[in-house]
Amino acid sequence: MPGKALSKLKKRSRSRKEQDKRLRDAAGLWKKEVQRWEREVATHPDKDIPQPSLRQFSKAHNVNRTTLAHHTNGAPHTTKAESSQMQQKLSPEEEGALINAAIDQGRRGFPLTHDRIKRIANSIIRHRTRTDERVGKNWVERFLARHEDQLHTYWTKHLPSNCAGVVNPTNVHSWEDIVEEEVVVPGVRPEDMYGMDETHVPPEFAQMQQVISGKGKSVQYEQGGSTREMITVLTTICVDGSALRPNVIFKATRLAPEWFDDNSANAT
Repeated sequence: MPGKALSKLKKRSRSRKEQDKRLRDAAGLWKKEVQRWEREVATHPDKDIPQPSLRQFSKAHNVNRTTLAHHTNGAPHTTKAESSQMQQKLSPEEEGALINAAIDQGRRGFPLTHDRIKRIANSIIRHRTRTDERVGKNWVERFLARHEDQLHTYWTKHLPSNCAGVVNPTNVHSWEDIVEEEVVVPGVRPEDMYGMDETHVPPEFAQMQQVISGKGKSVQYEQGGSTREMITVLTTICVDGSALRPNVIFKATRLAPEWFDDNSANAT
């Protein structure tokens, strides 16, 4: 299955990182080449050993000759990433702290939205500069592109707080003991075992929002109260792979037929 197309911003960010890596690698090889030439000259002072050509070397490694010369001479901030870093609103340490906060909040079930990330960044700037300086309109997108190896955007999936609180090592181990005692030891057949679960769906699609968290997940859950009105969906699946028809529960005094007009799951 093909992945989602990269945005122009991410393409530029990846291209910049590749160019910077190519420059660093070329600089290291050039220094070794010069050191090798210097050793040969010192070992054979009577021989006319040609000096390596920086122009030919930079062309062979597909890097800019002037930039490579500055880099090997110790000039500061010569790569594109280092140059842009000097112009960024947050320091690398501050961006690192913001990355850790986003990952930690996602693990806790309270992921950060784009707006929340921007407000935290502005707060950091105000605290450091004592001014009203703020990040730009597209700063969050550029921030995510710079750190795409650590952060990713997700559409949230609602997780009631009471459900999130019961998932702990003690309860998990107790559940494993029950399964061992009631299922494994008696030898219950797979076709005789069913699992039922319920999920609560907000009546409006607007309850779902795009958030930022650590990379590598398939779903980002978001904790929230379970007291507001929700549509409840009950699903029952057998261990052998079969499933019963889903049950949908609406909070209403009467059932409107149009609620099941688009009933692709054949729910009841």
